[in-house]
Amino acid sequence: MDVNDSIIRSLSAPRHRFAGHERFFDAAAIGVESTEAKDSATSDGGVSSWEAAVKQVKVEFALLLGCAESEIAVFYNTTAAAQRILLCLKRALGPYRGTLMLTDAEYPGIVAAAHEYWDGGIAMARISRLLWRGKTAEAEDVLKRTYVACRPCVLYVSHVTRAVGYTIQLSTLQFMKSVLPRLVIVVDGAQAVGNVAVTRDFLSVADFYITSS
Repeated sequence: MDVNDSIIRSLSAPRHRFAGHERFFDAAAIGVESTEAKDSATSDGGVSSWEAAVKQVKVEFALLLGCAESEIAVFYNTTAAAQRILLCLKRALGPYRGTLMLTDAEYPGIVAAAHEYWDGGIAMARISRLLWRGKTAEAEDVLKRTYVACRPCVLYVSHVTRAVGYTIQLSTLQFMKSVLPRLVIVVDGAQAVGNVAVTRDFLSVADFYITSS
C-alpha cells in the first residue's frame, strides 16, 4: 500500500465507522466513492476511532509532504481552517493588526470570515471581472499593483479560483515575498489539490496551505 492509498483509507474510515457518519466529508463531495475505498474503510484494518483517524492522516500527510507532523492540522472544512488561521495571526500580531489582502475571486465565506475576524484594514484586489473575460495577465498586474499599494502583512489567495479556475503563479508569490519578506501568505488550495500539481517549491513559499480531501 502506498502513501496515497493509505491516506484515502484514513479519510474514508470515519464515514462508515461512527454514528452520524453521513454528516461528515460529503458536504463538498462531487464524486462517487470507490468500492475499494469503502471496503477498506469498513474492514477490520480500518481506523477504530476519530482521534486515531486524525492522527493517521497527520502522520501520512507529513510523510507525503516531507514535513513535521506538527505542521499538519485537520479541520472539518477549509473555511474553519481559514478562520483558525486568521484568529491565530490576530493574536500573534498583538496590537499591530496591519492589512489583510485578498481578492474578489475568493469563496464568499472566506470574505465574510475576514471581515468578522480581522481587526485591521482589509484590501481587496478586484480581479474577478478580468478573469471572467480571460484577461489573466491583466488580472496578475492588478494583483501585483494592489499588493504594492497596500503593503499588507497577510495575503490570502486561492491557488485555483473556484469560479473560473484561474491558477496563481508561483512567480507572483515569489515576487510578493521579495517585496515584503515578512509577508504571511495563506493559500487556499481547496480547488487545487487533485486538479493541478502542488509542488514543493509552491508549498515552500506559502506559510499556510489549506486544502480538503
